[in-house]
Amino acid sequence: ATPVVDQNRSGVIHRDDGLLTRVFNNEVSASDVQDQATSHLGDEAQLRGLPAQAKFIAAADVRAALRRIGIADATVTFGS
Repeated sequence: ATPVVDQNRSGVIHRDDGLLTRVFNNEVSASDVQDQATSHLGDEAQLRGLPAQAKFIAAADVRAALRRIGIADATVTFGS
């Protein structure tokens, strides 16, 4: 899954363009920052194993819900 940066809850806290940016007028756009943040979040999630953890938790939740309605044994699988 691709990470998503929530624009309603995200923003620039401090922007220091630096001397080279001012001299060469080479600004970084907000969409470039969002793309970099999305890429970084995805890389970190993979590095930390979050997709696997999320699947494990989701499967446990499904099995718990099924047990509550009387299904004691269930195999949960995920598509790609």
